[in-house]
Amino acid sequence: MFGRKKAAAVQEPLKALVLRVEPDDGSFSGDNGTEIVVRGHRVFTPDGEMLSHSEDGAVAEGIFYFRIAGATHHRAADKLDGDTFSQVLLRHRPDNAHDPNAIEILNQSGGEVIGFVPAKLAPHMLPALITVTSNGETTTGSVGLVAKTFLRGGRVIGGEVLVIGKGYELQVTE
Repeated sequence: MFGRKKAAAVQEPLKALVLRVEPDDGSFSGDNGTEIVVRGHRVFTPDGEMLSHSEDGAVAEGIFYFRIAGATHHRAADKLDGDTFSQVLLRHRPDNAHDPNAIEILNQSGGEVIGFVPAKLAPHMLPALITVTSNGETTTGSVGLVAKTFLRGGRVIGGEVLVIGKGYELQVTE
């Protein structure tokens, strides 16, 4: 016998998710009367339905859309740019002393924490993230896009992030 060939891994084709965006820049008065500046985009399904952020799970098949938790506590959030779709990295932190489901959000420019996935959403999102093992280290995470930022006094105080689950690919049109 000449040996056996290893079966090639079968990779399912990715499901395409097509979303449409339109600019959403402006401002409004916050609770204490200070101006909140909005920079970024509204996000719509191909059917024209505007996505609303959720802390309860996916907003549509394969799509998570949520507000960043804790951005006001992380100076690195100021590096976000809502005018373009800034990429962010999501990383599961099972070693988090307060919440083993915690998913931190890091800016791509320096890998600094800018906030977290809301605590109520994180357990729903974990199964949709990708787990990779490299050099003996296992990491679970994903890439997200910042669709919108909220600024007060020139500082980012929040934002809305769009994350696509594993098995999907994103196509954005204007």
